[in-house]
Amino acid sequence: MGVLGGVFRNIASKLKVLGDLTVNGKIFQGKYYWCEDFDDEATNVQFESGLQADFWTTAGTNYAAGNVLYTNDAGGTLDAKCANADNDSVTIIGLGNFRVDSNPIMEARFKIDNKATAFMGVGFAEGAFATKATPDDDIFLVGIDSDAVAAVGTITMTGVATADETFVIDTQTYTWKATRSGTGEVTIGANQAAAVTNIVTAITADQTTVTAADGAGDTVVVTSVAKGITGNAIVFTEASTNMAVDGAGTLGTTTAGLGHNFGATHIVSLSNDHNGGAIYDDMGVAIVNDTYIKVKIDLTDTEQPRVWINNVEVGSASITGTVQAGTTLMPYMMVQNLAGGAIQRVLTVDYIKIWQDRG
Repeated sequence: MGVLGGVFRNIASKLKVLGDLTVNGKIFQGKYYWCEDFDDEATNVQFESGLQADFWTTAGTNYAAGNVLYTNDAGGTLDAKCANADNDSVTIIGLGNFRVDSNPIMEARFKIDNKATAFMGVGFAEGAFATKATPDDDIFLVGIDSDAVAAVGTITMTGVATADETFVIDTQTYTWKATRSGTGEVTIGANQAAAVTNIVTAITADQTTVTAADGAGDTVVVTSVAKGITGNAIVFTEASTNMAVDGAGTLGTTTAGLGHNFGATHIVSLSNDHNGGAIYDDMGVAIVNDTYIKVKIDLTDTEQPRVWINNVEVGSASITGTVQAGTTLMPYMMVQNLAGGAIQRVLTVDYIKIWQDRG
């Protein structure tokens, strides 16, 4: 009988045991390991009817049984197909067996059939969310968002302003004057209709980050040039008689900015640190229709998550999103159709693996 005493860690060479093995003391496995290979059922078995139904919960906008199916038999893949109306989605969330404080690392291999007008992501989440417009308060996903929306705000004039009163759009302060003589000045005008025209003239001449257009009635519609959630941070305030702007000091109340401005083909990370606000980061890699990507997410450092795409690490400077310490997370998959009509988007997942420190 061979006897092995003490603790072995990180043995580089192979250990071959002939006969019985008796251990005096403890053997520690440094990491807890979990894997979902989606190979438990035959092709076209509904996910909710499979052997892993107790672990996973499926939902989404206009979700129906049959939207998530096992595929490839023993090869093991999962297809999640959203319905075909605008913003229809499928969400798949696992049990909360993983904690940020245990330094979780995920590896997943997945693809989308068509990246146009689609949102999809795979990663960690504290809770499910049915639309990209309202992400959960603690998430870190990697995927795509190919349909960005620009932030929009509205100015309403009910009369004319008083000379030397002001309003602010982005970094530009405008001052009402009897006659505009240069940048940052707006002609008061004879009535609210004239004031609207003069606001549009001034914004068009002075700013490149927003556009302005006559709206319904005596309004001006101000739109961020850059699409995405960044437009929601553009300053939008007034301190003028007979003038009102919608919102609470920033653009985006008429229409909220959604998504990012990196381009429709770029893989992105999406994070939200304890409801601090969604952050998109450009991974610098283009996605190809119906082509698998392998993604690795390491949340060991909550202030500097790490991401690999197809075994190549994304530069740390490209990842500004963070995660909240002490949070319990779940493996999460989501796909959302971002346009109406007879189209559906299909997320295919080959596997998900997670490692974390043992408690």
